Amino acid sequence: MGAHHCLLGPQHTGARMPLASELLRAGFLTVRRIDVLMGLLWGAVDRLLAGDPVADRTEAELRAAVTRDENTAVAYVLSAVDVMFAMRAGRLEEAEALVARSMDVGRDVGDADAPNWFAGPLTDRTHVFIDKTDIGPSRTRENVSPVNVASAHRGG
Repeated sequence: MGAHHCLLGPQHTGARMPLASELLRAGFLTVRRIDVLMGLLWGAVDRLLAGDPVADRTEAELRAAVTRDENTAVAYVLSAVDVMFAMRAGRLEEAEALVARSMDVGRDVGDADAPNWFAGPLTDRTHVFIDKTDIGPSRTRENVSPVNVASAHRGG
């Protein structure tokens, strides 16, 4: 699993799927359910990120396994996937509600970084509602912090 985590950049897409498959195979050999779940998890995430046509099927298989095993750590990652889907579909209010629930689950499983997972998506949402003229002509999307955007949007 450690090797997979070292290859999370988009340039490593092709290398990750074989590692996730290897982890899944190892899970069947070790008979440790968490190994199987982690192989399913990373296989599903890799396929979703790659736009693989079987990604939905892989995700559904993972969700069924998580429900059966009641694994909250893997359910936490799936809750982040739910946030991503809601945001991609433009359902931003739903995404915000899902973020709040996901952060609660993250805290429950002991992830001290749970709020950081969603800093980017929440910051990006700010840009959806604010016209660039509201933040001044010298600022661009790339160099505006959420604090500056909120301040500019409020007129201060």
